Amino acid sequence: MENELEPHPSDDIRQDAVATAPAAPGVVAALVVHSPTDQLGDTLDSLSAQDYPNLQVLVLLTGSDAHELAMVTEMVDARSLAAHVRHVGANPGFATVANSVSRLVQGDSGFFLFLHDDVALDPDAVRLMVEELYRSNAGLVGPKIVEWDDPRRLHMVGFDADRFGELDGAIEEHEVDQEQHDAVRDVFVLPTACLLVRADLFREMGGFEESIPFHGEDLDLCWRAHLMGARVVVAPVARVRHRGNLRQRRDDLSHVKMAARHRLSTVASLTGVARSFTTIPLLILVTLVEAIVSLVTGHVRRALFEVGALVTAPRDTMSILRRRRRVAALRRIPDREVADLQVRGSVRWRRLVRGRHVAGVSPGDRGVSGDDTVSRDPVTIVVWFVLWGLLLAGARELIAGGIGSVGDLLPWAESPRDVAHSYLSGWWGKDLGATTAQPTGNILMFLAGVLTLGHPALAQTIAVVGLVAAGWLGASRLCAVASAPRARLIGTIAYAAIPLPYAAVAAGRLQALIAYAVLPWALHLMRLFGGLGLPRGVEESSRTVGDVIDHPDTTTRVRIVSSFALLMGVTAAFAPSVMLVVLVCAVLWVVAALLSGGSLRAAGLGIAAVLVSMVA
Repeated sequence: MENELEPHPSDDIRQDAVATAPAAPGVVAALVVHSPTDQLGDTLDSLSAQDYPNLQVLVLLTGSDAHELAMVTEMVDARSLAAHVRHVGANPGFATVANSVSRLVQGDSGFFLFLHDDVALDPDAVRLMVEELYRSNAGLVGPKIVEWDDPRRLHMVGFDADRFGELDGAIEEHEVDQEQHDAVRDVFVLPTACLLVRADLFREMGGFEESIPFHGEDLDLCWRAHLMGARVVVAPVARVRHRGNLRQRRDDLSHVKMAARHRLSTVASLTGVARSFTTIPLLILVTLVEAIVSLVTGHVRRALFEVGALVTAPRDTMSILRRRRRVAALRRIPDREVADLQVRGSVRWRRLVRGRHVAGVSPGDRGVSGDDTVSRDPVTIVVWFVLWGLLLAGARELIAGGIGSVGDLLPWAESPRDVAHSYLSGWWGKDLGATTAQPTGNILMFLAGVLTLGHPALAQTIAVVGLVAAGWLGASRLCAVASAPRARLIGTIAYAAIPLPYAAVAAGRLQALIAYAVLPWALHLMRLFGGLGLPRGVEESSRTVGDVIDHPDTTTRVRIVSSFALLMGVTAAFAPSVMLVVLVCAVLWVVAALLSGGSLRAAGLGIAAVLVSMVA
């Protein structure tokens, strides 16, 4: 029986599918809609213009707004499109909503066409994909996806993947379409923006993995299809435009965090038992290396997300075991044959070495796992690793023997309990002892001791060595105002070459060491608050002195001031005099702006950020 929408009391169409089945196999286009916008009209227009003779449209609307349901229904009726609109209520994620097709549609002999609500298909796209599916005897087929605003530029043409779940697109960022990728080929992953799947295969696989609401549902589905022996093919003759702005539309989600977590769980769930003994340890190692690379290049949040995905992986143990049991019942192809379909080595490392800017691999662009930026300059990575190596080598005696009692670098309390007792009792045991207000630094030292499992000496060593590293990272972020990566790198190297922190450690001058770590971050936050920077795509040669671009909105400024206040609060707990140094730097910024003809407004906003943060 061909695919037929399940009868519903509100439907006027009731027909016998067997008696009226046309020659062309049935295709049900499942359009998942979230917060409909004007671009949904382009999607509906493209579906209405399809030349495929047996296409039915099922619009699945998420959310609980009755106005949105009326809006979508009106848009469908205005185009005389034979579409069925279903309101699924809340937004449980793309996977769960798309899986409702199995319940709403009867029959196994047709096809499901899953669509995002920000795509526009060429009039012959569905027909060409169906033809290629039969020609290639494939289970899943996807089109060539081009950019929404400039269809001459490629966006996605399928993806390869390595055994760690990292995706590798075959195209460069904003690559011009000159039919160089128009050959039909097998790929490992197809994006769900426009995906044609055999209905019987989709039902047998159990649909999308519902524990992956966003970011990674395509990797999981295509990987399971490979395990069942189905071909996954891209048909570039079929063309689809895609806007791909999930990051902007769902700014309530932590996209990079979700992508990293779902990628790790998918690899752990779908890798065979024998290969798991080598793949899982290597996955942990690669993830840690990627976190280090993100850290040394100034992307601290991404590094935390990478490590956090590893730390929280045990929380998904039951889900992973459930998925492994389900896949074991479907597995028809040996794991080694699936491994042959994957890219050898690490996709991310290969991308780094090639220095490629790969299109369509970020969560914000396509809604699946990946990194949120493009590849790094290999020279930058090498230099950062050299800097880290020199830091560890220079601090080897501190790491092995601990911090000596020199100057201000006095040993911390023997246990976090002693620090907490002193803070809560109000008794200051130094000198002759007295009852007085306790320094805020005591509670911070207590927290550091707890995090190191009751080893305050280890916490002190990490803090001292970490202050040097924090200064380097802050300098890297401050130098990000330059457009050339090498210029940022040179600025960081110059700051690392300053002998101040190393002399401060030797002489026990804690306040000088804290100033070295804090000043770059303070200046960086001042710069962000004032709006100083260089827009992407603008060459360094075109920059004028004191360029000010895109003054941040109120929400962003509140976030910057909050970060600044936190930085100043921690600084004041250990070295109050450093706050005066920060204020002097802000005043010097204003003076420099006056003398050099720079933006006085940006400088004034910078000093305002300092004052507000200090008061806060």
